[in-house]
Amino acid sequence: MKILLFSGGFLEYMIELANALSLQDGISSVMLVLPEKYVKEEQIKQINSKVIFKPFLFIDYVSIRQNFKMTRQLIKLINDFNPDILHVQADGQHPWFGLALPFLKNCKIVNTVHDPAPHLGDKISTYRDMRFSKWMLKRYADAYIVHGKTLKENLLKNYNGLKSEKIHIVPHGHLNMYRKFQQGGQKSEQAENILFFGRIWEYKGLKYLMQAEPIIRKAIPNLKIVIAGKGEELSIYDEFIVNKDSYIIKNYAIPLAEVSDLFDEASLVVLPYIEATQSGVIPVAYPFCKPVVASAVGALPEVVIDGKTGFLIPPADPQALADKIIFLLLNPKIRHEMGLSAKRYSDEKLDWKEIAKTTLEIYSSLK
Repeated sequence: MKILLFSGGFLEYMIELANALSLQDGISSVMLVLPEKYVKEEQIKQINSKVIFKPFLFIDYVSIRQNFKMTRQLIKLINDFNPDILHVQADGQHPWFGLALPFLKNCKIVNTVHDPAPHLGDKISTYRDMRFSKWMLKRYADAYIVHGKTLKENLLKNYNGLKSEKIHIVPHGHLNMYRKFQQGGQKSEQAENILFFGRIWEYKGLKYLMQAEPIIRKAIPNLKIVIAGKGEELSIYDEFIVNKDSYIIKNYAIPLAEVSDLFDEASLVVLPYIEATQSGVIPVAYPFCKPVVASAVGALPEVVIDGKTGFLIPPADPQALADKIIFLLLNPKIRHEMGLSAKRYSDEKLDWKEIAKTTLEIYSSLK
């Protein structure tokens, strides 16, 4: 069986999946197609020798002519490889990708949908209007993959007319690859350091973490909240900041080499989301032995084992958020035990070998 994996994003995720699939019996070859504009040399080095890597030219609305040219090149690339399965990531495509689908040779299409609907306040996703490509994928896709039971329900609700039996639930694999990008060796944990990581949009609930900060600081005077990532303008959160010296703010796209340092130094990771699908942050936190405090929204309760790998709290509840953070910071033994449980969960439930095996079963069912 020949597999072609294609996406405009989710780069570490795609590399991990391609590597794992290439080691499965029953798969003769795997091609991984990623945008040359975004994939970095450090990431390319993590692609194993069994995977055929092909960068493609990703055009961001430069001109209609260039977008057509890009689409033609993509059609040729896919048809020349002639895969049995084309596996795409719906949320990581180009807006024009749907134009390619009618011109592809007879291959089955598997579509992984990370977010069945746009997140609250996420202007990047709405800027790149994907409605046409998603409509075309809905027409041509033979199977769907989502990362949680809740997301299957959401997909059925948002993709009207989609049959339940076409949707398969597969875990979001761990992102331990970030450790391989680290420079200078593993860092030491900072006992009163908590991490808020990733895209900063309204749905992430950052203001509730800021509202919790004065409560936490009464119990943890040396508290440091590290906010690492970019998104909306952070000045809109100024009104929620009480103690500026409680914060370390890294409002930029975090370099690959810096990610491991942030998770090493954190005592725990917070996800005070007010709505969610699944999370790419948890699959990073767990391999670093970090417990999480997360809102019980979306599919997060499916991967946060309350009281074992972290704590679940009601959304938009600064007091509940503060209580759990304080508890973990004041009880290092329990915190470290939870971190080890998170690592075990990652090794057992988020293992890419098992994910590849399940994914191959889905491919085989489409013959």
